[in-house]
Amino acid sequence: MKIAVTGGTGFIGSHVVDHLVDAGHDVVVIDVRAPHRPDVTHAPADINDLDGLLVATAGCDAVFHLAAFADVNDVAADPVGATESNVAATAKVWEACRQNGVKRAILASTVWVYGAAPDGEGALDETSPFSLEKAGHLYTASKLAAELVAQSYQELYGLDFTILRYGIPYGPRMRPALVIPKFVTMALNGDPITVHGDGSQHRNYVYVEDLARAHVLALDPAAANQVLNLEGDERVTIRHLVDSIGSALALAPDVTYSDARSGDYEGRAISNAKAAEVIGWRPTVPFAEGLRRYVDWHLEAVVPAATAAGHADPGRSEQKVTRTARSPWWQPVAVGVAAAAGILPVVMTARHGSPGDDALGVVSVVAALATLVTVQRRRAAASSVAWPVGGAAILALVWLMAQVPYAWELLPLGLLFGVVAAETFPSEWFTRATVNAAMVAAAALVGVGVVHATWSTWAAASTVAVGLAAVAARRGLALPRRVVSWRLSAATLVFTAVLGSFVGASSAGASWFGPVVAHGPRSGNEVALTFDGQDPDAMTSVLQILDAHDVKATFFAHGSEVQADPTVARQLLANGQLVEDAGYRASTALPLEVHPGDLDRSQRAFAAQLGVCPSYIRPTSGVHTPLTARLASSRSMRLVTWDVHRDRVAARNGARLAADVLESAKAGSIIRLSLGGPRQEAAVTVALPLIIQGLHDKQLEPVRLDQLLGTPGYAGRCS
Repeated sequence: MKIAVTGGTGFIGSHVVDHLVDAGHDVVVIDVRAPHRPDVTHAPADINDLDGLLVATAGCDAVFHLAAFADVNDVAADPVGATESNVAATAKVWEACRQNGVKRAILASTVWVYGAAPDGEGALDETSPFSLEKAGHLYTASKLAAELVAQSYQELYGLDFTILRYGIPYGPRMRPALVIPKFVTMALNGDPITVHGDGSQHRNYVYVEDLARAHVLALDPAAANQVLNLEGDERVTIRHLVDSIGSALALAPDVTYSDARSGDYEGRAISNAKAAEVIGWRPTVPFAEGLRRYVDWHLEAVVPAATAAGHADPGRSEQKVTRTARSPWWQPVAVGVAAAAGILPVVMTARHGSPGDDALGVVSVVAALATLVTVQRRRAAASSVAWPVGGAAILALVWLMAQVPYAWELLPLGLLFGVVAAETFPSEWFTRATVNAAMVAAAALVGVGVVHATWSTWAAASTVAVGLAAVAARRGLALPRRVVSWRLSAATLVFTAVLGSFVGASSAGASWFGPVVAHGPRSGNEVALTFDGQDPDAMTSVLQILDAHDVKATFFAHGSEVQADPTVARQLLANGQLVEDAGYRASTALPLEVHPGDLDRSQRAFAAQLGVCPSYIRPTSGVHTPLTARLASSRSMRLVTWDVHRDRVAARNGARLAADVLESAKAGSIIRLSLGGPRQEAAVTVALPLIIQGLHDKQLEPVRLDQLLGTPGYAGRCS
């Protein structure tokens, strides 16, 4: 539809324009000032200029008339001008609509008209009668008169109307003269806030985004020739408003009281039931949340502009304004979910080969494109984390996601990714379309995970976790409400560094803290079967299987086991198997997984009991720190981990264990099989023949580790 909006550059009008454009309408802004966005048509006409209105509304399907005197003080100061703009100009807009054949004209009215309603019990609704002698203010009278003009045009000329009676709107882009901006400015400047009356008068504030959404809904045919109240649900006294502003700014504003203003709207109980029934509208943004959003915007947009123009004390503002802007909760959710939906599958697909790769790749591309095409060109709001820091942290987290060996480890990384993204990404780049695209991408991930029942299930769970974390961050559940950018940036760096260090130490393939061998050459056709554990019964079964298939493997043993009973290790050596060092005993202390004295003690046990000095050491669970790498290097040893290990995933099912190993195994792989307990041992003895046969089917030859790596297996330092 082609829709004109008078006053489309004003506080409410600009938000109405945004929502109409987002809904896909062709918008014409009728205003003497240029609109705030370039993708709408500007008709620079005055609402008192009928000829200009005729040109501006030509070809329109509907016209929203929002331009008017909206400040009661301005009305009192210029009663004639206010009457011309609020009443006569309304007649001119309706006349232009009538002559141009516009289907419907929508009038912005106000709940102030209920100041003329008689006192009574219960909430007032659109059927409540008015007593003109109770109007009390020319502003109220002019709004009632404008409503009569709209209704009369329908009766006389058949021009359909809709009258929207606004509650007291608030939110970003408010005029400085309105109560909330004035109070916020006073509080920031340390000036006493002046309250007219005793502060018990109340308002049911309605957030401007909720109000703008109602305008799109009001285009429904059901709203034709209807009067609808658009009131907030929460009763907020002026005293409570002042306290809430103080809480939002973490200040204790001074308050003074003066005489009540003549004709001030004291607040009445207004019913929204009709709007809910006719157009399905209800306010959704709680007052505390909406006020926080406004304060964020005020600190981001108003204070710097005032300081730059010399209208505020720069020193005072710099000391008190410490918080950066945040945006509606759904915007960072869109960023977090869309980014995760686009990044996680790419990262994980690059690391793992699985049946869902193609589908996940498609989802990734769609999610990334959906994010890009919905980026707006307007400048984004500032973030809580400095861009360079947040961007570096995000890149680090994406890389960490590619390093973790188990899918469940994506969850904490996904949560941190969501928090950092929510506080770093410029959230105003994204429209509601991004939310829909991101949610579809997340749903697709869940679907792929259900179908394939692989790591993608966890990737989908991480995506959802990212969204939840973003919500928590922006709603103040996961991060403090008041943050200083450099402090949060520092915390982000430290936390990411600590988490990165943990992942680097616990990831079997990460070589950040020194050289680690996780696989052999990829150019050949050899793989290495390696076993952890020295249970005699298990070893007997494993050796029988290896002998039956004429396969040599590598066994990592603890020095304490060799020293206590070298029988198993000697049997392995006699059979031509490679026996290497796993440290003196299984360590439970983090992060020092290998102690200098224990490593020397273990090597001496190997030399004394077996007559060999291992060249390879496998740290407990693959956890390795800079100390581990230094100890190994100083003893002419190499840290050896693995790139294929699935025991934890399928410890109870040998067939599944074999399938998982074979799915990931490729040329140069070091396969780790654990013999740490009865269930794992049973699974390995079932899986091992299947693995050996499967490797042969893939034209891969299982060999000892020293043959795979091309280095001596016994050349370490034992003294």
